[in-house]
Amino acid sequence: MGRIFIIDDCEDDCEALARTLKAQGVDQIRCFHELPDLAALEMDEHGLVILDLILGNHTDGLKVLEQMSALGLTKTPIFLVSGVMSNLLQVAESYGRARGLTIVGSVEKPVCPSEIARILPLR
Repeated sequence: MGRIFIIDDCEDDCEALARTLKAQGVDQIRCFHELPDLAALEMDEHGLVILDLILGNHTDGLKVLEQMSALGLTKTPIFLVSGVMSNLLQVAESYGRARGLTIVGSVEKPVCPSEIARILPLR
């Protein structure tokens, strides 16, 4: 089982996702409350990135998708989350796929445990 990276500017949301993952047996979880150095994270197809689309003043999820594509992280599964309208999630899914990224789904916040259980086998 690979590492799971949660990128979400809301610390409470990030920690809640981490607790949900731990409860489902995942032990390699890293939370980031601002954009990390993506090139240094050792992402691969066995891991998962849970990415919030709205990341505060620093950047947004679409820019993260652009960076992942530019770094060639096309096999790393990405699950998008956001507290905004679902049509934005659909646009972001299409945007990521058009850049060759592996988008495994999306969901509006708050993310329930059943949504996490659904995506874990996809990685």
